[in-house]
Amino acid sequence: MIASRFAVAALSAVMLLLSSAVGNSALANKIVGKFGHTGASASDYGRICQEFAGRVNARSKGLEVQVFPDSQLGGTQALIEGVQLGTVHLSNAGYGSLGAFVTELGAMELPYIFGRTLNIEDVLKVTKSSLYEEWQQMLMQKIGARVVAPAWYYGHRDFLVKRPATKPQDLAGVKMRVVPAPIYVNIVRALGASPTPVDWPEVYNSLRSGLIDGVDSATDSLVSMKFYEGAKHYLATHHITGLNAMIANARWYNGLSAEDKQILDEELLWFQREFARRLQDIKPEIIQQLRAQGVTIHDIDLNAFRNAVREAKVAERVAEAQKWRPDTLNRFSKVLKDAGFQPDF
Repeated sequence: MIASRFAVAALSAVMLLLSSAVGNSALANKIVGKFGHTGASASDYGRICQEFAGRVNARSKGLEVQVFPDSQLGGTQALIEGVQLGTVHLSNAGYGSLGAFVTELGAMELPYIFGRTLNIEDVLKVTKSSLYEEWQQMLMQKIGARVVAPAWYYGHRDFLVKRPATKPQDLAGVKMRVVPAPIYVNIVRALGASPTPVDWPEVYNSLRSGLIDGVDSATDSLVSMKFYEGAKHYLATHHITGLNAMIANARWYNGLSAEDKQILDEELLWFQREFARRLQDIKPEIIQQLRAQGVTIHDIDLNAFRNAVREAKVAERVAEAQKWRPDTLNRFSKVLKDAGFQPDF
């Protein structure tokens, strides 16, 4: 009886080892795609990234997407550099940050161009334009990366500050955290605040320590990153439609089979549409969560904010400072109008 038990145990161990070896062998035969992002793993942002990877992995026999959330592979700039070097294969990158390499890509984050309620299909029309394709080619030449998901919506950007504010004049002197990119800097400056570039992983501590007095962020991040612990006044300015582009290392992407490219592209399209839908559905819930944490939701003078940005000629200033081609702003305005938008410049 004892010998029989030992035999069964030994057989189980052998079967487990064989199963593990088969699993490891299957993974070894797959192309791994390291997907790094800066979102919190526990946020809606983080959860849908994991869901996207699971959908790809369930369909593909040759590709395994591995997700690294919470800035595990670095902040925004480090991730872009990782994609450039090929140590990261997929990553989210704000258009303002990509503007450091192809300045005209920053146009996708010009203030108030996509409206207060996002229509993702209309944004995708913009990214199918000949102008956007030119930007895509420029990015490939600059850093060897291609945009594989151009309209990764992560929510409109609003302000959370330490003191009450309902109009631009109330932000005078406020040290506002911004993405270190010209568009963000110019918008915040136009609204009277003092732009203070801080990399994303450092925002929470900077807010608590007093290095900054406020933060420019997508609304859901104010909750998931617990920024409400450092500031208690919320302004729904919606000054930028928060769009990331998911970029891929071009050599890695081109090395995928035709089947795996199709799977990846189809799931990326699902990802863009689904996340935009979910975010807009949960917005009221996020506002309630902020209220529950003692945050005051201010009734702002939205027209005053829009007028301040328009009067400061933010689009024109950015285009000039970044040396965009002479016809880019006019061409982009036409692309937006053709897609159903009314650009505010």
